Order: sequence, then structure tokens, then C-alpha cells
Amino acid sequence: ISFEEQIGERWFDTTIYSINDAEGNREQVGIFRHDITRLKNAERELLAANEQLVVEKERLSFFAAALDNMRDCAVITKSMGQIIYVNETFKKRFMLQTEDVVEKKLKDLAHDENQFELGDTFFFDYRDSDRQGLFLGKNSYGVKIPLIVTCKPILYSNKKPTHFVFVFREKMS
Repeated sequence: ISFEEQIGERWFDTTIYSINDAEGNREQVGIFRHDITRLKNAERELLAANEQLVVEKERLSFFAAALDNMRDCAVITKSMGQIIYVNETFKKRFMLQTEDVVEKKLKDLAHDENQFELGDTFFFDYRDSDRQGLFLGKNSYGVKIPLIVTCKPILYSNKKPTHFVFVFREKMS
């Protein structure tokens, strides 16, 4: 028989063994107990962390659903413009799959005629205000796509932006 029990603030794992003689008669009973308080505390911490992760995953799924159901193209980049996320509208509009653009630089999606600055200096010298402008993108066939772009930092480290969101809206003539 094996069981866990709590005595005050401490937890123990207890196992009771039957010690039999050669004929199978119970001769003695052995009881082994070890303190598992630290293990139980770690288990409770792990369960609490897991519950927090489940809540956070649900919260993030709402944001992902919102981004994926936008009519505008959305792109999230790292601090120097490497793409880490594109929404469904972006994939349809640019005729590209996520794996085609993840870790590429956003400037690689610009048409040759694009004047909106997306080089390294854009990310390095970024100030706190949102940036807007005309972005001339190109789809997988190289066709020019005129879009109004709005850029905003979304995460910071040491007061410097580490991630940006770009929202591209169709330019109306």
C-alpha cells in the first residue's frame, strides 16, 4: 500500500510493506516514509503556472483571431524588420505563405518604386510617434500594390522598441 498524506505543512509519501516468512505468513510490517514537501510545493507551482499559461493562450488566441480576421494586412516584425507574423489578409493580398516571409526583412516586400523608408536606419532611429506613409509593396508575381502603412512599436526593452506592428490598408484612388 502506498499513499501521500499531509501532516501540518509537510507532505509525506508513505509505503507499507508486508514482510512474510517462508510459508507466506505475515511476520512483520515495514513502513517507509519520505518527506515530499518540496516536491508537492513544486507540483503546486507547476499547476499554477500551467493554469496561467492556459489563460494566456486563450487571451492570445483572441488577438490572433482578431488579426487574422482584419480586412487590412498586418505584419509584426522584430526590432530590425525581420518578419515574425503575417495575418491571413496579408497572405491573400501578397499571395505568399507564412514560411515565404518569416525571418525575411519587411523591405524585401517593397516594390522597386517604394519611397517609404524601411531600411535598418528606420528601425534603429525610431522615435515614439507612429509612422504613416505610402508603401508600394509587391506580391509574389512582382505586381505593385499601393498601400497606406501605419507602423507602431508594440514591445520595448530598455525603452527601445523590440517589435513593431505594421498595418497596410488599401490605398483608395
